[in-house]
Amino acid sequence: QAAKLLMDRLFDVQAAGIGPGRLFLLLPAAGWSEMSVSSLEEGLKLIGAQVLLPSMDQCEAVSDRPSARFLAVLVGNSAQVLSAATRVNTSMQDLADRSRLWEAHFADDGDAGGLACEAAVPSSLHTVVANGGSPGMSDAPMPRINPGLRSTSSGGGGGQLTAPEQQEQQQQQQTETTVTEERQQQEQQKQQQQQQQQQQREREQDDQQQQHQQQQQQQQQQELQQREQQQQQLLQQKKNRRHQDEQVQRQQQEQQQQQLQQEQQQ
Repeated sequence: QAAKLLMDRLFDVQAAGIGPGRLFLLLPAAGWSEMSVSSLEEGLKLIGAQVLLPSMDQCEAVSDRPSARFLAVLVGNSAQVLSAATRVNTSMQDLADRSRLWEAHFADDGDAGGLACEAAVPSSLHTVVANGGSPGMSDAPMPRINPGLRSTSSGGGGGQLTAPEQQEQQQQQQTETTVTEERQQQEQQKQQQQQQQQQQREREQDDQQQQHQQQQQQQQQQELQQREQQQQQLLQQKKNRRHQDEQVQRQQQEQQQQQLQQEQQQ
């Protein structure tokens, strides 16, 4: 919570508001390789932050002593910069745990002691932009930095941005706009896919209902045909019986007539 309040105060001094601001980190030159790995840069991009580093040649030019430093600039909004600074601190602590950084890396030339390796930055580091500062910020001098490593905002008082910084800010804004547009497109595609899936499910349900109705109609037709066949069979049986009865009656009548004739002849 204290770190967040400090970061918010820093952004207020920069008049950054909720927009992109900067945090300058003065780090041991021995940690440059850890800061320049692609995995850390990609991790910062995922949270929306950006890190600006000097070149390897610039670092090697001043790496002849343990207290050599390089300037890293974190760019983003307050929450992004705070998260990025936490990751940088974790990387530096990892180097210290692996004995690649020690107390001398955090001490100025001529210091007898310096800070322990757990510290993220040396105690002499002040939140000042190179040769000046902004109202409300410390006016103490910056620790010794090779001129080739100074920020491009050197000599620019009053919080004004230089041309490279303005271009960088525009690129950051364009990146944020692009990310926002990509997210909107992904959301639209997701909604379209959901609509298509819903429509597909509705079509499948309609097809199933139609098939069920067709099956019911076919079954009803079959039952109707069976009933008609049964009725026809019953009618035919009745006709056959009537015909048989008529034949029997005729035969009986004929027999009676024959008997009568015989009796008359006698």
